[in-house]
Amino acid sequence: MAFRPLNIDCLTLNYRFVGQITIGNSGVVGTLIDTSKTFLEVRNARMARVTAADTLGQQAHVIRVMKNQIVAVAIEKREDIGPSSIRFGKVACMPVRLTTSVYEIEGTLEWSGRFDFPMLLSDAMPDYIPLFDASLGAILFPSTFIQSPIMLFNRRHLASFVVMNEAV
Repeated sequence: MAFRPLNIDCLTLNYRFVGQITIGNSGVVGTLIDTSKTFLEVRNARMARVTAADTLGQQAHVIRVMKNQIVAVAIEKREDIGPSSIRFGKVACMPVRLTTSVYEIEGTLEWSGRFDFPMLLSDAMPDYIPLFDASLGAILFPSTFIQSPIMLFNRRHLASFVVMNEAV
């Protein structure tokens, strides 16, 4: 298995971490859902509180973040998501807005076949779901705003989910 570094922007409920992780053939999702490790090592990292997420100050060689605390991870390339991002058949692109207890996230969800919200929440799905052309803002801290071509959100932190332009 080939391992390589990948730049990420990682958010928990209270902190933002920017740095590099090491991923294998299973991509970022494979790294995040790997049950043999409960934490993610972010190397050459900078961190900031969500209250001032644009001022990444504190630096560390390695920051270890508990995976279950990660709300979202921003990355640059589709191929870095991993094999789970490969879709077969007709793919629907749906603009969505979702919230957690701290963030509002907007982006495009790609779904094969007919969209099924209970399936999105089922244990058959990985915990981290990709959104494309995504933006994230902190509800109480307007200066915290991140845009990314791809953002993986942790469905376990989901508070509300809206498909924009959904017919009534």
